[in-house]
Amino acid sequence: MHSHDLRPAPARDHLNLGVLAHVDAGKTSLTERLLHAAGLLDEPGSVDAGTTRT
Repeated sequence: MHSHDLRPAPARDHLNLGVLAHVDAGKTSLTERLLHAAGLLDEPGSVDAGTTRT
């Protein structure tokens, strides 16, 4: 019989995430919003306004 460790995994300093989709599918907009939701950007940028940082 195996015992399972149910303790939470240790926090990590970073996460690598890949976003793959067709052209004009919203990859940059999604990435901006994910970074904003994670607290890494004050405001998500806009592709149309040219204010994205990703």
